[in-house]
Amino acid sequence: TRHKLRDKQDQLKARIESTNREGDAKIKSLQQQLTTAHEERKQRLEKRLAEVRADYRERSDKLHQAWELTKSAIR
Repeated sequence: TRHKLRDKQDQLKARIESTNREGDAKIKSLQQQLTTAHEERKQRLEKRLAEVRADYRERSDKLHQAWELTKSAIR
């Protein structure tokens, strides 16, 4: 059982890192697009940027909760 939990914990760690990289890349891309966009497009990009940040934060929080649960289960 502990071995399965450790495997799950390793999977979660990889997923957290992947989510962080993906979120950072999306945010960076949108920020770069904002620097050259015209006013109307800027408004849409700013809205999308806020949505991406909120989604990223929510996914990250859920993965960290799962990480903490597996950590406490191993103890």
